[in-house]
Amino acid sequence: MDGLDNRLITELAVDARRSNIELSRKLGVSEKTVRRRINRLVEQGVISWSVIPDPAKLGYTVRAFILLEVEAPHVDDITQSLASCSNVDFVALCTGPFDILFGAWFVSSASMAKFLKDYLPKIAGVRKSQTHVALQVTTGKVANLAALKEGPAE
Repeated sequence: MDGLDNRLITELAVDARRSNIELSRKLGVSEKTVRRRINRLVEQGVISWSVIPDPAKLGYTVRAFILLEVEAPHVDDITQSLASCSNVDFVALCTGPFDILFGAWFVSSASMAKFLKDYLPKIAGVRKSQTHVALQVTTGKVANLAALKEGPAE
């Protein structure tokens, strides 16, 4: 990667729908160079294309960040189980008193309570959880695309 790749990525991050011709004009290189660079960045896995829906506009009104203390042998199974939930948009291993942090969107506080009471306790290896509800989300429109097919998790 070089400076042109970095500038190209920056421009795509602003608006990935711009044409290669627009990008070539902005960057001062040929359209063929832009096309070739984008293809290489995609092939190398540096960038990828996706749709980023706004969960609030899909009916998700409650944003929660949940910390889990888990039994070490179950970490992989737990992260996979959480990652398969349509309303969970990220799962991360973390340091500190908890082992896993994940973010989830819910259609209501009742659906969050159902998830916390009915789903989470059934995952083998979860010892303890701590839930934090965001009162206002200023940025962050990433959501699992499975939610578009299945609708908000109940």
